[in-house]
Amino acid sequence: NHFFAHTAPWRKELRAVEYGHPDTDTELLRVLSPLTHIARVQAPVLFVHGRNDVRVSVKEVERASAALQELKVPVETLIFDNEGHSIEREENIRLLHQKSIAFIQKYVRV
Repeated sequence: NHFFAHTAPWRKELRAVEYGHPDTDTELLRVLSPLTHIARVQAPVLFVHGRNDVRVSVKEVERASAALQELKVPVETLIFDNEGHSIEREENIRLLHQKSIAFIQKYVRV
């Protein structure tokens, strides 16, 4: 239900058809929620998100990131204040690539 509470109002009925309705399918939504299974995550995670995303609120990334930190799973979060659901600005794409490479170099051992 957290997802529905923070998504754009015009998207709620569209998502209810796809995921289940927040008033009648609460158990299904709980099972589908990534946070329900967050304790299974063991690998480092890099979250990338646009603050202006109307499809998935940045609050979802903040919640997941906080949950992983609590579990002592390495997590890094890169939030672009001037992006939406996709990262499209050239300067942001460049930074995303730099951060992704640094993240891989930090956590992947070959």
